[in-house]
Amino acid sequence: MALNSFSYSLPEKLQSEVQIKFDEWQKADKIARIWNNDASVWTGDDEAKWLGWLDIAGQELNDLQKYRDFAEDAGNFSDIVLLGMGGSSLCPEVLAETFGVKNFHILDSTIPAQIRALENKLDLE
Repeated sequence: MALNSFSYSLPEKLQSEVQIKFDEWQKADKIARIWNNDASVWTGDDEAKWLGWLDIAGQELNDLQKYRDFAEDAGNFSDIVLLGMGGSSLCPEVLAETFGVKNFHILDSTIPAQIRALENKLDLE
C-alpha cells in the first residue's frame, strides 16, 4: 500500500507520456533524491537554495518558543492586519477561518479605497 496515493484519468496518448515520465522518475529514484536535497534532479543550477521546504517543519518545531513569545506579546493587540498579496495571504486566511479568528484582517490590495475601508474598521490608537 502506498503512503500517499491519488487517482486520475487522462487521454490515452497523454497517459502514455505521463507513464513514461513516472517510470523515468522511479528508475532514477528522483523522489528520494529530492528528499536528500539533491538539486541535480532538475538543472543543478540554483535549485539547491529552493529546497528549504523539505525540512522547514522540523526546524520550526525546534524553535517553538519564539512563537510562544510572539503570541504572548501579540495578546495586547485588538486586531491583526496582514499585508500580502496572492499566495502570501491565502494560508493565513485559511488558518484564521479554520480557527475562528475574528480580529484578523488581510489587506491584499493597493487600491486606496480598500486600504481606507480597512483603516476605517480599525482603532489605530
